[in-house]
Amino acid sequence: MSKLKVLDLSNNRHIRHLPSKIGMVINLELLNLSLSEVSTQIQLPIESKNLEKLKVLLMKDTFTSSNILKVLESLKQLQILRLGYGGRVGGGMSFSEVGNNQEAILIDKLKSLPQLEELCINLKTMRGIRKLLSSTKLQGCLRYVWLSFIDEPIEMATLLTS
Repeated sequence: MSKLKVLDLSNNRHIRHLPSKIGMVINLELLNLSLSEVSTQIQLPIESKNLEKLKVLLMKDTFTSSNILKVLESLKQLQILRLGYGGRVGGGMSFSEVGNNQEAILIDKLKSLPQLEELCINLKTMRGIRKLLSSTKLQGCLRYVWLSFIDEPIEMATLLTS
């Protein structure tokens, strides 16, 4: 499968494991894990770092593990990233186990992606929101943001004028 460019595992509730060998599919340009058990229960394998040609990563309606923080910085060709909510309550990056700092780290990693053109994301902390709003680059890429269960009061007027 070394010539495979598109792997769509979306809507597959019975696929529960994404093997580390995913990193061997080096010509992969699009990986869709949306609405799959892989992305709701299993971490994105660290070997995904080898997908250097990946342009599109879709993990909509999923719980994204903190492992994505280790993978993202290697995906320099990534143009479209969709993380988080798409209709099911609870989607997005699950930081309850790993701490609120992870959202801010994610935003920093996203800023380092040189080809990023489209971003869809779910944020749960004011720190993450502030980081996102402080980046002109990410604001230009932002197509969808779901602010859920925010950890402190939010001033909507300030948010909408950013």
